[in-house]
Amino acid sequence: MGFFTWRFNQISFDDSKILFNVILSIILLSVVVLWVYKSKITLFFANKDKKYLFAKLYLDQVLQIVGVITLLLNFSRSIWLFTTDYPWKWELIPIHLCRLSMTIMGFLFIFKKSHWIKYFSIISIIGAIAALLFANLGYVKELVEQDRIYNNLTPGTIRYEKAGVDVGYDTIIFWDFLIAHWYVLIVPVFIHIIKPEQTKLTIKTLLIGMLLALSTTILIFFINWTVFGITKAITNNNEKISIAWNSNWFYLGQTGIKTLGPLSRWPWSVFGFTLVFLILIFVFYGLYILLRCIDIQINKYYLPNKIIFKKPSLIK
Repeated sequence: MGFFTWRFNQISFDDSKILFNVILSIILLSVVVLWVYKSKITLFFANKDKKYLFAKLYLDQVLQIVGVITLLLNFSRSIWLFTTDYPWKWELIPIHLCRLSMTIMGFLFIFKKSHWIKYFSIISIIGAIAALLFANLGYVKELVEQDRIYNNLTPGTIRYEKAGVDVGYDTIIFWDFLIAHWYVLIVPVFIHIIKPEQTKLTIKTLLIGMLLALSTTILIFFINWTVFGITKAITNNNEKISIAWNSNWFYLGQTGIKTLGPLSRWPWSVFGFTLVFLILIFVFYGLYILLRCIDIQINKYYLPNKIIFKKPSLIK
């Protein structure tokens, strides 16, 4: 099959789990390291007149380049999958939670509005952590059957035997998944550190972010419902088209996800996920308040040598 495949190549996801967990540990450790050295990092980026990349570009200009690269990578993935026999065409539209976060960040960087990341940074971080902790890029019986039906795969052929999505470290999809979710986890944390005042999470910011998240969730729920209804109406239950467009953005489609039992199945998923995310948002906001009260001093050898505790308070 080769590296540029979305199907099983030579290494399964189960065979790649040790490497996956090592990389996951490194990703989570990188967040901790950023937080430990946040004072140094903030100070490094404090001067608005400072130039980077061989003293050629201001910070916002560097972020514009990052934004362009982000969108190119995100959309090139969709274009690549579109040119293959990938059955689930709805996934090519990047409005799944983490892909949507990635896309929004790209546009914010391009238009020099990186501080607006504060309105959805907690959602982005929660989504990335959940995706990484509960990742399943391995064998799923339903996906195998759908691939065989959609592409009319002939029994006994290599493609038939390797149908479905079971990707290991010898495929691009494995690395794309890790890099994309690392991005939507680490970038919001980094922006909060380099622009602490502009991205401060106040009560007002939190409420605006929650309102935007709730509105987006309801919108995505109805988009899934509409796409499913239209597909069913105009295709007369054509199996191939149903496979291609039975959308499940935000896991709010007919397929849903089994994580929360009945509460993660349509149509109750919109209530179940909203409730879970609201609870997690408040938990992460409490963690944000707590972490703002802890400052770690770094010595001349760039090693932590002192922890300073400040009185916690809500940010109004």
